[in-house]
Amino acid sequence: MTTRVLLPTAIVMALFTVVGAALTYLAVHAGEVKKMRAELVNHAAERAGRESRRFDDLAKLHDQANSSFARSLRSLDQDRIDTEFDRLFPLRADGTRRSSDALHEGYAPGDGTYVFGIGAFIADGRNLGRDEKAELLAALRVVSRFGPAVSFRFDNFFFYTPANRAIIFSPKQPARLDFYRRQAPANFSVAVDDITQMTLPAANPTGEMRCTRPQPPLYDSRSPDLMVGCLTPARVDGVHIGAWGVALRLDQLTGSDSHRRLPGTEHMMLTGDGKLLAHRFRTDSGSERRRDYLDIARSGDARLSRAAQLADRAREQARIAYNADDDHFIAAAPLRGADWRFVVIAKGGDVRRRAAEVTLKTLALVVAGGTGVLLLLHHLLITQVARPLTEMADAVDRERRRPLAEREPLSHALPVARRDEIGAIARRLAKVDDSPIS
Repeated sequence: MTTRVLLPTAIVMALFTVVGAALTYLAVHAGEVKKMRAELVNHAAERAGRESRRFDDLAKLHDQANSSFARSLRSLDQDRIDTEFDRLFPLRADGTRRSSDALHEGYAPGDGTYVFGIGAFIADGRNLGRDEKAELLAALRVVSRFGPAVSFRFDNFFFYTPANRAIIFSPKQPARLDFYRRQAPANFSVAVDDITQMTLPAANPTGEMRCTRPQPPLYDSRSPDLMVGCLTPARVDGVHIGAWGVALRLDQLTGSDSHRRLPGTEHMMLTGDGKLLAHRFRTDSGSERRRDYLDIARSGDARLSRAAQLADRAREQARIAYNADDDHFIAAAPLRGADWRFVVIAKGGDVRRRAAEVTLKTLALVVAGGTGVLLLLHHLLITQVARPLTEMADAVDRERRRPLAEREPLSHALPVARRDEIGAIARRLAKVDDSPIS
């Protein structure tokens, strides 16, 4: 009887446990997917917002520089423009003008300021008009003052014109700006195509800040470092004069962000046209193929290409999608001030693993509880049913084996006092004729 009761009960409980485990896994998996999607998209938006603050600061810097530039132009001593310009930017034998050593080494111009860390390259130095000289002197004032003021945030600040003139503040550059100050050939051009186009009124009528494609520094085309220049047009009374800019190294864009990274996720930064700006393993200074991954479409990395395609949808707000080909969740959020995306990737297997862990823990509790129930049921069946019935049968058998003269009424041997089914059976047996059982 115990086996007949326990075996079906155990089978039914096992079936319910399996079905329950499957339903638990599906429910937990759905919850983990929802949680991961929310976590990833929030993290992408938060990181994009944090990275955007860099561009917010740049935009403010450029706007203030432009205002200061206009004031500096108006405040120049017109009678000293030529003399001052020749002193600070002496004409070289190759026809260029370069910044004097004092601008980099440091000197006090006598107006309460201190100028240092400046390098300049001015093409076609013999044919500068007075207005151009005034603009470059005014730009020098702005660069020499704003550069040190923001050096805690940006290690360089520069001004350039479409006529191939540049004034650069970068006191920490290892080469001491010698390329611009001494080494650059006379036909060197600082006005690379995308810089020129993105700042001209025809391409940028509203004067917005824009960023260049990743490229080696102008002073060293073989450098492993890759730079992005972010520039804002310099205009006075609607007249385009040049641009203010800051150069950022790719490995500065996300920096050492391991403490900000969600566990198990992969971070990257992409341009709107599918260029890989920053990635912990593919664009940092230790990656031998960092240039190969700049253009994702040509990199041969199909996984990155699919991630870029999904990230491209996040042009207005943060979005998340599931990439079935790679079993990845991909969240992307746009940055303010640049047509870039911050991307966070997580493996779909992590969701399934967490769902399985929760399900196994729940299953272990259910199995432990079910086993306890079966053991308790076994104990109750033995003590409350099987054993009393066996004892009743044994009592009847004993009475049958005793001599007729020595037999006692069954009511003395059976548990007639019990108030359950066993007692009811015992009482019915006790009502049997007290005559000897034959």
